[in-house]
Amino acid sequence: MMISKINSYANNCLKMTATPKMKTLKKWGLVTIRKAWLSLIRIKVMINNRQCPACGKTSSQRVFTQKYQWVELCNNCGLGRTLPALEPTNQAERHVKIYSQENYIVNYLTNYAPYLEHSFQRGLDRIKKHKPISSRLFDIGSGFGFFLNMANADGFVVEGIEITPCLAEEGNRRYNLKIITGDILDIELVYGKYDIVTAWDVLEHISDVDRFLRKIVHLVKQDGLFLIRVPDFSFMQNNLPREFVSSYITGVYPLGLHEHLYHFSQKSIQQFLLRSGFKIIEQWESQNDEYTPKDTSNYFDLLKMMGNYKLSCEINFLCRLSHSS
Repeated sequence: MMISKINSYANNCLKMTATPKMKTLKKWGLVTIRKAWLSLIRIKVMINNRQCPACGKTSSQRVFTQKYQWVELCNNCGLGRTLPALEPTNQAERHVKIYSQENYIVNYLTNYAPYLEHSFQRGLDRIKKHKPISSRLFDIGSGFGFFLNMANADGFVVEGIEITPCLAEEGNRRYNLKIITGDILDIELVYGKYDIVTAWDVLEHISDVDRFLRKIVHLVKQDGLFLIRVPDFSFMQNNLPREFVSSYITGVYPLGLHEHLYHFSQKSIQQFLLRSGFKIIEQWESQNDEYTPKDTSNYFDLLKMMGNYKLSCEINFLCRLSHSS
């Protein structure tokens, strides 16, 4: 919203110079006005966002810029934040728009599912070490139910929630699931109902991380489990070669400034989880067969270099409530 207001203001100002002789000046003026306003906004944004939401420190640096947004990296815990951030309402609207595209499901099944099913199965296998397969499992951000269908096939009693209506409807139709439509932060659910709650690649989309995790604390039973996976942004503190980082982000790593509000390091996500009342019982990195290539031209070279640098695109946590046995 903030960026659109800038562009609207700039364009309105330049309408006053609409004569043919003023075309060059008009173009120069548009660029100048946008640059000036963006500079002011960046100052305002940093004043309002100095304190890191994970650790509370104020020392940070800009590490990646894309068009009008950038990632601000906390120098202490490694949490990255996309700035300027969209308002929560606009973020939800953008999410629905992206995942409502006509070819989304076909693209997911063709390009993502072959990799994600490895990640999902490894998560289910770890859950089964702690819970019987008849347990009630609730998935947040279910999409059209690919993971829930796998969990259901394993014997779990499954439900889910998805913010994009057409995806929830497709999951219920395609796999005969129970996926409700709504925002997990706003919808009323039965507390203490579920043995397991899962959130695969969801937290980076959430504007209020602490509020989201408090909601999970209430949803899961006292002896229940919470499984969460997020992209691992820890590499930004490793002083890696700039050329590799650029290739890594372009080819494999899911940075997604257009939809990801946060970029979690292992340290920062641990701080969020622990202060919300969780204790981590297992932690594991995703494996090479779970990474969807964005650029296939150098995919295997990137995987090899990731191995050399000991990098993983995603980090997974299996948690219990801290006061449970």
